[in-house]
Amino acid sequence: MVSSHHPRGSRVRVWYATTTDMAEARTGVVSAAEEAAEGGFVRMYVSWDGIADGAWVDGRDDWEWDRSGEPRLAPGSWPGPGFVPGAIEKVHAWREEEDTLLVKWTGLAHIHCQWVPREALLQNENNIRRVSRYLQERRAAAASAAASSAASGSAAASSSASSARPYPDDFEQVEAVLSEEVSPHGAPSQFLVKWRGLPHSAATWEDASALASEWGAVEQLRQREAAARAATAATRGPPDRGSWAYQKLAAPSLPGGRLREYQLEGVNWLLYSWHARRNVLLADEMGLGKTAQSVALLGELRRLGVQGPFLVVAPLSTLEHWQREVGAPRC
Repeated sequence: MVSSHHPRGSRVRVWYATTTDMAEARTGVVSAAEEAAEGGFVRMYVSWDGIADGAWVDGRDDWEWDRSGEPRLAPGSWPGPGFVPGAIEKVHAWREEEDTLLVKWTGLAHIHCQWVPREALLQNENNIRRVSRYLQERRAAAASAAASSAASGSAAASSSASSARPYPDDFEQVEAVLSEEVSPHGAPSQFLVKWRGLPHSAATWEDASALASEWGAVEQLRQREAAARAATAATRGPPDRGSWAYQKLAAPSLPGGRLREYQLEGVNWLLYSWHARRNVLLADEMGLGKTAQSVALLGELRRLGVQGPFLVVAPLSTLEHWQREVGAPRC
């Protein structure tokens, strides 16, 4: 059977024979697929519900699409009554009428946040203090708001959680895929995802099903790695500084524009210092292009055969500026 649409993230029901010759069904989510030249796919990898391992499914298997629409649960999440939930990292919201809390699980991204009954969360002793502290803060804030509204004669705001997310939508959007870990057992790869609006320390490993709508980020990663391998293979090796004659640059290339005269002078000084094996500090007032000069230096070193990688140590607040200057994908 061949699908005419992209299967990643779709739910599948696979029928298999038991020892009693009875056919039973196992359901799961397609986390990867090998595409066919004429469209559709050759085979797909299904991660079974409630089971850590999965399996490849192809035309030799008896299967059908599962239209139940049930969301796939991430490892460590709460499947429902009768299960002890994992540890939570943060409580985002509280529905007082239902006594459920929107929680972020420890080590999992915001796309895996869930509404969980408070009673269930408290089955894990690691969650008791965090839940109690959150509810105390909510009740104190509600009491303070009620007192303020009573003093001013206005109506108090409702303490119930609204339908809007209590965190920015960016937290569920992929900014970049930083790395791919290939399984040695033929299972789908795992991807290290940097989420928009969050620091690199909040990056999480996700499988392909979580990136079904963001597969372009995976392709960008693979293109960057392929380009890096090609550049390394084509390089003639770093220059011998002892035999290399320093030549003053006239106009080094820079993504996004050309350097000013004083910036060009700075790049030449940096390049000469590198040639002389001399550590230097480029100091200037803010806004005069120290980052641009540094990026131009790295570009010239690559042209000379020094392919890197180059380590840039910078404050978190300036990383986006560095990314813009380099003109590379955010990674």
